[in-house]
Amino acid sequence: MIVTIYYLIPGLRDLVSFPTFPGGSGILLVGGGWVLGKVLVKRFRIQPIENYISSDATLFTNAALTAKERGYWNFWSSR
Repeated sequence: MIVTIYYLIPGLRDLVSFPTFPGGSGILLVGGGWVLGKVLVKRFRIQPIENYISSDATLFTNAALTAKERGYWNFWSSR
């Protein structure tokens, strides 16, 4: 899709070389996603996906684990 955009915009080939265009686009997409994530977490208080992955909503709930198993699970899931 980025290649198509590169060839469809008139004059873009004169301004930017082809290897620079996908690289710059990738940096903008990743950076934009990172900034959007920070804004969603800080401003709108949306939990990051890491909280859902490492939460207690796993195959085993805390109620089903003994204290020893829970300690082991929490130790390894926090890494």
